[in-house]
This record gives sequence, C-alpha cells and structure tokens, in this order.
Amino acid sequence: MTIEKIPLVDTAILPALLLDYLSPNNNLQALYKYQPNIASFESIIKDKNFDAPSRINLVETLKNQYKNVNTSDATKSNIKALLDEKTFTITTAHQPLLFGGPAYFIYKIASTIKTCRLLKAQYPSYTFVPVYWMGSEDHDFEEVNHLFLFNKKYSWERESTGPVGRLILDESIETVFQKVAEVLGESSNAIELKNILKDSFQPENTLADGVQKFVNALFSAYGLVILNQDDAQLKQAFKKVIKEELIERNSIQLIQETLTFLSSHYKIQATPRNINLFYLTDTSRERIIFEEGKYKINNSTLEFTQEEILKLADESPERFSPNVILRPLFQEMMLPNLAFVGGAGELSYWLQLKPLFEHYNINYPMLLMRDTAMVWDEKSKQKFLQQGFGNKDIFRPVHELEKQYIETHAEQSISLDKYKEDIIAAYEHLSIAITDIDKTLLQSAEAEKQKIKNGIDMLEAKLLKAYKRKYDEDLLAIKNTKDKIFPEGILQERHDSFLMYYIKYGPALIDTLISHFNVFEQEMTMVS
Repeated sequence: MTIEKIPLVDTAILPALLLDYLSPNNNLQALYKYQPNIASFESIIKDKNFDAPSRINLVETLKNQYKNVNTSDATKSNIKALLDEKTFTITTAHQPLLFGGPAYFIYKIASTIKTCRLLKAQYPSYTFVPVYWMGSEDHDFEEVNHLFLFNKKYSWERESTGPVGRLILDESIETVFQKVAEVLGESSNAIELKNILKDSFQPENTLADGVQKFVNALFSAYGLVILNQDDAQLKQAFKKVIKEELIERNSIQLIQETLTFLSSHYKIQATPRNINLFYLTDTSRERIIFEEGKYKINNSTLEFTQEEILKLADESPERFSPNVILRPLFQEMMLPNLAFVGGAGELSYWLQLKPLFEHYNINYPMLLMRDTAMVWDEKSKQKFLQQGFGNKDIFRPVHELEKQYIETHAEQSISLDKYKEDIIAAYEHLSIAITDIDKTLLQSAEAEKQKIKNGIDMLEAKLLKAYKRKYDEDLLAIKNTKDKIFPEGILQERHDSFLMYYIKYGPALIDTLISHFNVFEQEMTMVS
C-alpha cells in the first residue's frame, strides 16, 4: 500500500462551520471549551470529574453487555481499567449499521483508537480507552439497512418502526448474507470476512448484537470497548435529566442564544424541540409532546399526566430515549470521556450544545474531526496523474478537470478572452464616438456590445464542445476516476462498504489506517 496525504482544507468536503472551527483564529471560541490539540488534554484531565460510583456502574454495564461476546485480553483489560481514576475514554458514536455500512464508520473507530495511542505517548501516566458508543435507539431503518458493494446496493428488507438496535435478525438476514457472500468472492481475505459476518449476524440475535460482535471481531485486538446506549442501567443514571426535561423543558431555551448566533452565519444542523425525548418500546420510538396539560405520545393514543409520566421515569427510565440534542449529554454523563471524535455533521450539532453541558455541570469534551480516507486503485491513480493532475485535483468538479485537460493539450487556447477584450475595447471607442454625435444612441450601442459578448461566449462553448469530442477517450477516463472516488456524486467513504477494501488488503488495511491517521493533523489519507 502507498499512503499519501493532503490537507482537509484542500478537499472542499467540509462545511463552512467546520472550516472555521478548525481554523486557529475563528469567532467560535464561545461555542467550545478546548482547542483541538494534544496539549489541551492536560486541562481536560483536570476538569473531568467522574466519580467511583459512576465508574462502577459503567463497568458493570459493560460486563453485562459483553456476556455473550468472545473478546480480546486488550478489551477486557480496558474495561477493568475504567474503574481506575486515572483512566479516561475517547469516544466516537454511530448507529448500528448492517455489515458495517459505509467505510467512514470504520474510519471513525480507527481515528478513535489512534487518538488514544497518541495521548498515551504524550501522557504515559494515564490510560486512554477507545469507545464506540452504539446509538442503537435510532429508529431510521432506511439509514442502517443497506450497504453498497461494487456499485450495487444490498438491502435488508423487512418492516421496522422501533429502535433499530432491537430488531431481531430473522431468516431474511440470511438472504442478504448469501448475496453479499457471493459477490465477496473466495479469496483468503473474503473467506475470513464472510466467517466474521456469519458469526456476528446470527439469526435470533438483535442488530445491535450483530454489530457489536462484528466491530469486536475487527477491533478488539486494539482494545476497543463497545457500549450500547439502549441499556436500563445507564438510563437509571440519566433519570435526573429525563425528569427535568419533562417538567422544565429547558433544553431549547438553554441553547437558543447559540442557535441564534449560528443561524446568522451557518446552517443549523439539529433543531431542538420543546421536549427532546422519545417514548421507547420494542416497536416504536415516538416524540413526547406536551399539550393541554398532558404528555402525549405522537402517532398513538397514549397520554400521561405529569404525575404519571414522572412515575414512569422513576420506575422505567429505559422507556425514554434522548434525541439528537440530549444524546451527547447522556453519553458524556456515562463515560469518563475527554474527547468526542466525529464527522462534520456531528461536530456541527455538538457546537450547539455547550450551554446544556454547563447547566448540568458536565464537562464539555474536546471536539475532534475524525480522520477521512479514500482508496483508489493504482492504475486509475497513475492514469489521473499522467493526465497532468495532482492528487488533490480529484476533489475538483469534473467540468473544471475537463477544461484544464483541454487547455493543456489543445493546439490553441479555448479561451477567447483576448479577442473579447479587443472587440469590447473597440466597441467602447465606437460608443464614445456615436454618443458624441447623439446621446440617445448609447442604449443601442450597449445592446450591440452585449450581443457581441454573448456571441463570443457561444463560440467559446462550441470550441470547448469540439475539443471534448476530440479528447473524448481521455475525458471519459477522468470522469471514470472521479466516479470511483465520488460514486453517485457522494464521497467514496460515505457510499462504498469497507468490505470492498478489506477483501483486497485484509486486516493490514486497518493497521495501516491506524498507523497513519492523526486527528490533530487534519489531513485526508489517500491509500493506493
């Protein structure tokens, strides 16, 4: 494998908010607590307060969740270490995805593991545990039920209305597995991968169980700890927030000033509701709405008085699920966490939430932009470079690349700007001469000048089209390379399954990514 890197800012894949956040001099300091650099962790460690009872609750929860999982000594050791006050976590989060979903899910976890290694080297007296927080209460089945392999979509077709993590893997999952197994082939890497998938996504288990076992098989050697948020023991420790959200409904007020500031400069990533909780059952996850003095469950006839819903929160807090506004707070309350590793969209909504953390006296973590990567075959890469482009040019629009290629290879320039300037200059002189005689002719002169400009633009477009026909084969190669990196116009890592790359490179790819990733450098890792 060959590894090359380019700065993230040169890829044009980040929204304006994240570009500003990652800039050393920005106007966003009020929205976060720590600069995203390794030196800041000295302060975060001092600021993080996570008491012994919270550690005991966390470890007991993890041991219970790992009862049916064969994991590594490294992961077992990390779970045990969480009882120690000198042990902290670095966390990433995602929904449970069928067979791992798109590649960036794997990259998030690899980024988190590498961050722990970097911190251990910098602060050797502490232990840093990488955590994948599984957002299994998510109810958008269409986001998690498919993967793309070699430009074909494979979906798990079934009915789903409740939390996706609780979905039972029925006989329909075997149909999906057989289709995926067939396309993966029979190489040694493919056979290893199929065995992992087969062992992980066993019928009668839940999707959360399957994803836990799959991710554990790939990453337990690195000490990764997986924590499923859909857990009654964790919700017991979150009761205070649940009850306050139900009674006071103050989350929306707490972050309103931040939202006002952000909306004047950027797109708002997550919009709060009056009550930022769902009512959760095995078959539904519905919004809780306060109307006419009652707590009503959306899309149902269920309703509660305040006394009834607070009693339910006391006795069965697992029936309440935080939405995107409260989930980060829930996560940070359950972990001795120092930093959250996420994508651009995730960090955008985290940047809305600092006042909420301050209200509950929970330390706001460092926000780290995850590493991002792309994989392209050596043949396509070399062809692209031989056409006169550099690595970072792959992120430019196709029409720009085509125009650059033609301008480089054409016998004469496709730009008629020089002729346009000369003609317009001549028309300017003519307009002056005409209007000296009759000022009413100025409008006519300007109209004729515009016709000339439009005509030259049309000729230029026709010239470009002619050159495109001449260089049709080379331009098609440019488009094909772009389509590999941006399939269906989407960045490769957000579309293609990681399985495609695993069958080519095997576990060495994970080692390579962890070795070369570094969230503090903010670079795109290019693998070929």
